[in-house]
Amino acid sequence: MSSPLTPPSRPLPVASTSSEDRRLVPAGWLDGAPVTRALLALNIAVFGVEVAMTHQMSHLPSRAALALGASYPPATVSEHRWETLLTACFLHDGLVHVGVNMLVL
Repeated sequence: MSSPLTPPSRPLPVASTSSEDRRLVPAGWLDGAPVTRALLALNIAVFGVEVAMTHQMSHLPSRAALALGASYPPATVSEHRWETLLTACFLHDGLVHVGVNMLVL
């Protein structure tokens, strides 16, 4: 018998219909979330553009980030680059960064 503080021997699925189902998420879990699906696709597409431009998956150089729409406050205000307040939300500094962001999303 295990105590209430003892973790289970293996991870339990979030949702399951049978004891044999080993899914961590329910089937079709994004079917009812079109906005989340669109944001995931857009973030992955922008990351693909970043990798194509820089040939790097672990770091986004500052010059490339600015070219892709990173927000730099002096330029945002003095050059009226207000679009960077939105475009910067889709830039990521590497594979781990985009991966964790998409997992949290």
